[in-house]
Formats: sequence, C-alpha cells, structure tokens
Amino acid sequence: MAWTRYLFTEKKIAAIQISSIILILLSFYMDEKFLFFTGSIAFLAITLNQMYEKHAGEGLEVEMVRKRNRYFSGERGEWEMVFRNSGWPILNGEVKVIFDNAVEPIQAGKTNGKTLNEVSVPFSIMKGESKKLSIPYITRKRGLSKIRRLELSFPNLFGFGSTLLEYKHPLPQEALVYPKRMEVAGKKDILTDRPGTQAAAFSLYEDLLSPAGTRDYSIRDGFKRIHWKASARTGKLQTKLFDRVSEKGMVISLNVMEGHSSSPQFEELLESAADLAYFACSRNIPVSLCMNIRNVGDVPFYYVPPGEGREQLQKIYELLALASSDHATLPYERMISYMERHFHLMPTFIHGEGVTEQIYANLGCMQKKGVALYHLQVMEHYSMLTSFSHQPERRISS
Repeated sequence: MAWTRYLFTEKKIAAIQISSIILILLSFYMDEKFLFFTGSIAFLAITLNQMYEKHAGEGLEVEMVRKRNRYFSGERGEWEMVFRNSGWPILNGEVKVIFDNAVEPIQAGKTNGKTLNEVSVPFSIMKGESKKLSIPYITRKRGLSKIRRLELSFPNLFGFGSTLLEYKHPLPQEALVYPKRMEVAGKKDILTDRPGTQAAAFSLYEDLLSPAGTRDYSIRDGFKRIHWKASARTGKLQTKLFDRVSEKGMVISLNVMEGHSSSPQFEELLESAADLAYFACSRNIPVSLCMNIRNVGDVPFYYVPPGEGREQLQKIYELLALASSDHATLPYERMISYMERHFHLMPTFIHGEGVTEQIYANLGCMQKKGVALYHLQVMEHYSMLTSFSHQPERRISS
C-alpha cells in the first residue's frame, strides 16, 4: 500500500459494540424480535465502520508527471496530480498538500508557514473513478519548492472517528524559482581587450586564419595585406579583412561565508551574480560561477564551467536558485587554491564579498599571472565593482 494509515476511533464505539452483543443475547432469552433487530443493526454498523477504516484507501493511487518547472518571481504555476481509486469510495474527505514556501498557494484554505506552506482541498472519489487535482500557486522568492507531504483525511463510514492517510512515496514535481537581478554598477568597464579566440565587434587584434572579406586598398595598409586575386577581379587594389578577436571571459566567485556562518548579504550576493551572468551571456562573453558551498562530486564546491549564451545563463540561474544559506560551506581560501591548481584562469575574476588577509594573498597570486581582479561589493539597493588591490579600493565608473 502506498499510504501510511492513522486511525482516530471514538472510544464509545467499543461500548456500542458490546451493547449490541448484549441486546442480541437478550433477544434470544426474551424472544424479542425488536431487540434482535436493534442489536443486529448496531453490530453490523460497527463492523462495517471498522472494515471501512481498515481498508478505505487500499487501491487509491496517485500519479504525477516527473518534471521541474522553472519560473521567475511573480509567475504562476500549479501542482497537478491524478488520483485513481480501485477500492472503497471515499466521501467528504480533504486533501492536504504541504510544500516549500518558494511558491505560495493562491486559493482559499491555505496556511503560510516560515518554511512550508499548506493548502487543503475538499475531496471525494468513488470506486473505479479517476480525479485530477490542480493546486495553483504563485512564485514568491528564489529557491526550489517540492511537495513535502501529501495527506488525505476522511470521516469513517458512520461518523465514528476518522482516518488519516499519508502518502509514502516522494512526489516528483518541482518548482524552481530563479533569483531576481540586483543592478551591479560598473560592470561595463570590466571588459578586456587581449589577443584571444572569441569574436569581438571592436578589438585591436585579428584572427589571420579567419578572413572576413575585402575593402579598397588604403595607403596606410601594409603591402602584405593586398588580396591579389580580388584586386585582379575588380581592377582595384583590395585589402584583406579578418575577424576581430579578443580574449574574453569572467569568473564570478562568491564567498557566502562570514566567520563560521553564512553571509548576512547572502541573497544580495546571489542577485548581483545573476545580474553579472545576464550581462555576460547577453554579450556572448564566456562566464563561470563558483560558490564555496560544499558539493558531492569531482569538484568539491558549487561550480558551473565556462560557457556562453542562453543555455549557460540557465545553468547559472539554476545553481543560484538551488543555493541555500543552510547548506554546508567550504573555506573560501581552499576553493581559490583548488581553482588555481585545476582550472584555466579566465581574464577577469570577480570576487564577492568578504575579504581576509589570506584571501588577499591568494587573489594576489592570480593578479601576478595577469588576471584582472574586481571586488563585488553589496550596498543597500545595488551592488558595485571596484578594482581589487591591497590599497584602498578605487571605484569604477558606472
């Protein structure tokens, strides 16, 4: 059976059952048909009531499509499940669905808690019937919401007590709410222009293996840049054009610890990272994300490898949505040391938020290797980037 059963039986039912047996015995002694009829009806009612409370819910199945719905804050969705009953009918019952409070139920009968929300819905189902249950909700805050508990309560057949069924198996539907974006001032000034392989609209460097066309020859052009075949074809000297390239890329590295606890600006850090990731992916800049939250796998912390475009943005947003201040953390210095040893250093490294002398030392080693370092600082309603140095930080224009 897929349900755990809890019985709430009234104490008077035992007295009624004993009384009905006494009435039946008296009817034989006194030869009274009325007493026999009354006792038999009472005994039959109690027996049926006991059978119902023990067997109602057997054959009741719950079907739910396995999926993870993704939303931004303020969007609407719904939990969907189908009940199929091949056993006793269930009448005048109530379904209670309890789930994480990243989403909030819309309909009446809801109860909002600190970490969980619950909603109650009237429910009846006959034998052989299938019934679809939809519970609409609205997304309220960043995070992952799952259905933590599904309960079905209903009165017994003749009202002598009630039965509570609790579903044993996990329900596979999830709602993932992406973080909001907090504006980061100065992010446009972190773009670098070094020789590399990424295409760029404006750059001092060209990929000589990637021709982009020709144009009319100018006296400032070198003799080696003349395209002789194109010149012969057009009757004018033509100059070779090549794709402009540069080395682009940034790492967003978040220190979510402050001392031995999570940072008080945990949410603001994630929202700032979401804005930086959106900025990078909208400009096809390779971007990577790492947080010093422990992870089981090859990389011992939360990490999204470098990538670009819409798919990369979705990966970063999902990791930001899954992060929790309750998760176990890793010392930030160990994460930086691991990155230096195992990862390719990208041109730009953005550090947020807290800084210690050890972090200064670790990041200083990166700076000596030519990595441009920036410090992400969270203010009251926005964040800003400053150049990273041991001296008092210099503000970057926004």
